[in-house]
Amino acid sequence: MNPEPWLLQGNNNQVEGYRQKLLDIFDFSFKRIEHFKQQYNQTLNLHWRNLNVDLNILYNKLLIAPVDCMNLQVLLLQKEAGEFEDVLVPHQDLGLFRVEASNLKKQIMPVHEQVRSSLNTILIEVLRERRNDIFNWLSRSVKELTCMVSKIEEFVQ
Repeated sequence: MNPEPWLLQGNNNQVEGYRQKLLDIFDFSFKRIEHFKQQYNQTLNLHWRNLNVDLNILYNKLLIAPVDCMNLQVLLLQKEAGEFEDVLVPHQDLGLFRVEASNLKKQIMPVHEQVRSSLNTILIEVLRERRNDIFNWLSRSVKELTCMVSKIEEFVQ
């Protein structure tokens, strides 16, 4: 079946109407793809940040609020895990197109889990080290306060 004679003999307005409908369908599909790409771009930015995160900064004793920093990092990774689960679907139908993203999820989720396990390891080490520092300081302080002092200058030191 050759539609060319029908198109040439038919009403140009009717052909133009079909053409416009097809263009609208394509335009709608491509807009959905752009929206999908924007959502994935945010997710890929989170993944990129996870690849480049330096968790060793948590070892720094000069952090102003170390407990808050650690808590916020844990909460951020938990929030990102939820976002990855929601956004990284195996496939999504976008009008005329279907996006297969199952391989992307397989690549992103292990990296995220690796960052979370590294954070857990670092938190245990940092908290253990800080606990030991506090214990040593407290032991020294108790020892210094229990010794006999004959002059006030010795006590002040």
